[in-house]
Amino acid sequence: MKYIIRNVIALFILWVMYSIITMDLQPTYEIEVYKPKMTYSHCIVADIPNSFYDELGHLESRNRYTKVNSIGYLGKYQFGIETLHWIGFNTTKSEFLNSPEMQEQAVRRYVQVNQELLHSYINKYAGTIFTTYNGTRIYITETGMLAAAHLGGHGSVKKFFNSQGKKNNKDIYGTSIETYLRAFQNTNLI
Repeated sequence: MKYIIRNVIALFILWVMYSIITMDLQPTYEIEVYKPKMTYSHCIVADIPNSFYDELGHLESRNRYTKVNSIGYLGKYQFGIETLHWIGFNTTKSEFLNSPEMQEQAVRRYVQVNQELLHSYINKYAGTIFTTYNGTRIYITETGMLAAAHLGGHGSVKKFFNSQGKKNNKDIYGTSIETYLRAFQNTNLI
């Protein structure tokens, strides 16, 4: 009986190892590419000054196109490969890191997507002083909101405003949505 159990376990282990070795190591999920609607007449990405991108790149990577951080985010603007795929850049890590042009196109595309997804929040809060739940006051700009969305995604920016700042998401290094809102509060689009 002991031998039978041992043989069954050994066969099971061999089967698992065979399955792992022969399986396709590519992810089986698909990322749906975001398709912008752009149905409103609002500030477009072309209106955002280069100084915004320079400052964003400086905060993300000290403007180094070949930078890869400790969790695998890539380039001057520290993109995750999933985000790149989501905004329509089907590229490899190597291709992306070796193409400053692609990185500049990607950040402008991502800002455009975030601008659309945050349109109602931008209209409501940009140019105002936002008071958080604990009384902290922040001058809100569109560029601050777009920079914060670059850091944590548009959903994190919405959660920040909807919760009066209680949901102040941070990245793995401790940089918060509020940090980027403040860092870009003196950057205007005009």
